[in-house]
Amino acid sequence: MAAGIYIFTLFSLLCVADFPHGVRNASIRNFGSFIQATVDKIDKLCSEFAEKALLRKEWVSEGSAGIYCRSRALPLVINSSPVFSDAIADHLGAILAQLNAIPSRFGVGEADPSLGEELWYPPNAFHTYWALEIISLLKKKFSSDYTRLAVPSALDLDRRREGMLLWARNQLGHQIALRSSSPSSSMLDSDQLGWSLAIFLKFDENFHANLEKQDFIKQGLTCLFSSQIDVGTWRHYKPLFHYKEAGNAYCYVFETFAVLLQSALIEQPEAKVARALLEPYGKNLLDLLRYADSTKIPISAADKVVGWCSGHRTNVTSPESWATASVFSYVQELRRLVGIWCREEALSALNTPPEPEHARARCQGNGRPWQDLGH
Repeated sequence: MAAGIYIFTLFSLLCVADFPHGVRNASIRNFGSFIQATVDKIDKLCSEFAEKALLRKEWVSEGSAGIYCRSRALPLVINSSPVFSDAIADHLGAILAQLNAIPSRFGVGEADPSLGEELWYPPNAFHTYWALEIISLLKKKFSSDYTRLAVPSALDLDRRREGMLLWARNQLGHQIALRSSSPSSSMLDSDQLGWSLAIFLKFDENFHANLEKQDFIKQGLTCLFSSQIDVGTWRHYKPLFHYKEAGNAYCYVFETFAVLLQSALIEQPEAKVARALLEPYGKNLLDLLRYADSTKIPISAADKVVGWCSGHRTNVTSPESWATASVFSYVQELRRLVGIWCREEALSALNTPPEPEHARARCQGNGRPWQDLGH
């Protein structure tokens, strides 16, 4: 929670642009030191978390959710670990064990190998997205270890990845069909539709050059946003699993849309197409932002600090750190996306093509570049 407040404070300060020139220069120097100190502190926290997490035998939350905890924690652990640990392979193996146990199962769900299969939940797009993210990060960060684990006699990662992508495409088509029927099926699940879209947008390659895939995504987005209710959010659908000590666990709408928007901002050719396909729904995304504003909970009136509660548990109404982080992530991704849309519209309306080769020189003429601050 403290790290989130540091970042929020930094974000707020950097948005200030209307103070006198002298004060602004002095503040920029302070910002440089503040940025570096904040980044160093967060990096240290992440490294310590990864180290201690890998020493833990059990990854559970409130007595349950071993696969969920692994799926959501391993991306940070992999990113923050300086060297590969066999514990990473063990946790990934626990996630994928369900695919070995049931050959007809291609997607990942809350199915802990330490429990009997009668207690397993069906596959869902949320767990499957994070399993794909773990495999992708592992290949990028520890390529030699990935190669060793990818062979069929180990974790068979390449084939598992292709199977999960195939399952996600099928799930996306299934959800589109349920929403497109007339009337819409009562069995549709916009959470699964949203996370299936996120999988397709981030992990399905080359759709920027494939009109058939683009039309598939376009229809998926139409179905997703047509399910938005008047207050700006989406209703709850099927739970992902059940906490023994806390009740049902659902997807959180801000986590879903933060990930969905991130797919339009990553550095890959498909991102530009994703931005264009999302642009017609700018108002819908702002409606979700207004919903966030209407549901914020004051933490400190004096400092205007606010937080959010997921609302998943009726006995918890106070702000939750993970829910607050999800809202912050969504707002940040929306801010970036709207900025890109505005820039592209301005360049188009003014008939002025971007000149990246001259951009740095122009910025240096107006002031010091950000990467030089604090030195």
